[in-house]
Amino acid sequence: MAANSPDVALDERDPFLSPRHGGTELYLIRHGDALPDADELSPGDYDAQTLSELGRKQARALADRLRDTPFAALYSSPLPRAHATAAPLAAALGLEVVVVPDLREIWLGQVGPALPDGATPQEAAAHLRDRLRRTARRAATTGSWNSIVGSEPAADFRARVTAAHDRLAALHPGARIACFGHGGTINVYVAAVLGLERDFFFPLANTAICVVRVKGQRRMLLALNDVCHLREAGLLELPPA
Repeated sequence: MAANSPDVALDERDPFLSPRHGGTELYLIRHGDALPDADELSPGDYDAQTLSELGRKQARALADRLRDTPFAALYSSPLPRAHATAAPLAAALGLEVVVVPDLREIWLGQVGPALPDGATPQEAAAHLRDRLRRTARRAATTGSWNSIVGSEPAADFRARVTAAHDRLAALHPGARIACFGHGGTINVYVAAVLGLERDFFFPLANTAICVVRVKGQRRMLLALNDVCHLREAGLLELPPA
């Protein structure tokens, strides 16, 4: 590319992909806690669960923090825990939450023992917590979702999630949007932004905010795992270990 080409000149004027020059700012927000106690448990596996009491408090704290932040649109994974996290902010801003199927968490194979037939609600709630803990440990240790047999292929997952976020960014040049997703989706997209091979490289707290700017084929990470709203609300808890 010639040094005096328009693209190079634009790069020199806009090294930080500013929305003032057509960049899109993506707030990537993980869902709130969705490991309910036995009395709140929904039938089904983790993907059938919505927010726990703690998760609802986290979502409200997030909405309180962002209610004065201008967003052009709010997007969400189709899973209940993500959509429910977006709902308080959507109500505060008067915006609709648009469901994007490709923001869904990775399809996982079996992790740990299966829940036995006839399990009590207490046993089912404990099983969900154990499964999430095992999943997080496996992902953090190996860095690859391919280590869990029967899962969506890691390369397909990365391609799906990266294309979805980039596609949404392209719809809103010069604006700010929020994408409510999951520990896996946000890890893999930020990994793509940073050029990392690992699918999972950091523990993401519930309702934590990561910020990425996108402009064409260029991406830049601005913030990672921001949980100031949880600290101020007295809700800061460490991710599952």
